[in-house]
Amino acid sequence: MLRFICLSLLGAIVSAGHSCTPFLASLVQLDAGDGMVLGVSESGHVFNWTGNDFLLVPGQQLAHVTVGPAGIWGVGKDNVVYKLLGNQWKTITGGTLKQADAGGNTFLSGVNTKNNAVCLNWGFTTSKYTAVSFSTMDGSFIYYSCGLLGCWALSSDSNNNVFYRQNVDEMDCQGNSWIQVNGNMTMTKIEAGTDGSVFGVDSGGNLYRRLGISRNNPTGTRWHPLNYPLYISHATYDSGTLWCLTPNGVVFRCQVSGSGLV
Repeated sequence: MLRFICLSLLGAIVSAGHSCTPFLASLVQLDAGDGMVLGVSESGHVFNWTGNDFLLVPGQQLAHVTVGPAGIWGVGKDNVVYKLLGNQWKTITGGTLKQADAGGNTFLSGVNTKNNAVCLNWGFTTSKYTAVSFSTMDGSFIYYSCGLLGCWALSSDSNNNVFYRQNVDEMDCQGNSWIQVNGNMTMTKIEAGTDGSVFGVDSGGNLYRRLGISRNNPTGTRWHPLNYPLYISHATYDSGTLWCLTPNGVVFRCQVSGSGLV
């Protein structure tokens, strides 16, 4: 039955002008970056996309995994932070996280257990040290993601307002202020790609792309609905490929034309 549903949705997506391929991966979270795609199953097992399928990565069980220019990082169900060094997951001390993102320009970012947006400056992110010091930002957030042209956050209030962190760079990941991004959708996930693209998912499972992003206007101009005919729980983007996750664990790999940048 699940395979039939996937094929039916795939046919609908193709007929709507989007080229997508489904995979029965049984994942609850995934992240793409730096040419790689990693995901986590409900049981906490980590999987790596090999070009044809998701294969098990032996070792540490996680609740959240991220990959990007800052390397490969994970968060356990107990909010402990891990980094993949060589072929081993190493415990990182200095703070606990609920969500992590390695898409920043050589720095790690995320949200800690107090709902603060945090980041690790270049020296900590690129080193092999297992004891770190997170920089903490003001405000209360549920999600924080960084890409080529900056960092985006979702507030922890009922509206999940979208914010952009100003003056972030590779030597100062903390930046200095927030600006609210226009748009009235209640977002539940937001992802900034390593090329500067930004995608968001709202509380109804609808997918949006931020248009008009440029170096002169890094927050863009408007949210554009992609109108995929399925409920999406999470989306992540890298190198022209959008990876969408449904609540039943099915992954859709979709080819996206254009970057949405100007």
